[in-house]
Amino acid sequence: MSQVTVRKVENGHGAVVNPVFMKLENTLEAVRKRAFELFEARGGAPGNDVADWVQAEKDLFFVPPTEMEESDKGLQLKLSMDGFAGDDIEVIARQGEILVWAKNEKHADGESVSKSLYRHVEIPEDIDSGKVKAHLQGGILTIEAVKKAPDKVRPVLVRSHAA
Repeated sequence: MSQVTVRKVENGHGAVVNPVFMKLENTLEAVRKRAFELFEARGGAPGNDVADWVQAEKDLFFVPPTEMEESDKGLQLKLSMDGFAGDDIEVIARQGEILVWAKNEKHADGESVSKSLYRHVEIPEDIDSGKVKAHLQGGILTIEAVKKAPDKVRPVLVRSHAA
């Protein structure tokens, strides 16, 4: 089992997340370029823009199957991450969301093959983002999040005044 680092990011402190969003923007730019290459390869004829974009995403961007289970105690996410190692993966926990970013490069026969993954999962607000843990085993990334302890309600003593 490989531990995966989870970074907690408080709302309003997005500077830590910026590298992830920069990676995402770079990946989307690569998809744009690939879609344009596909457009040019078919002669630049209009009408297949969506098909070009979808094919470019398939060529460059891996979207893993994801399962989510919620219980009284917390939340468990499982993502299929075949081909990725624990140090290829970044998990960021913020209030209301978990972000997963992974990049893998393989070199074979003088050719470089790169796959990137970005997954955004909205989670319930009552999850404690400081207690999110992740590990990779057998190609499955398991992310476990604990629900926040309920705020203790102090009883309020109400006195009635008799007239």
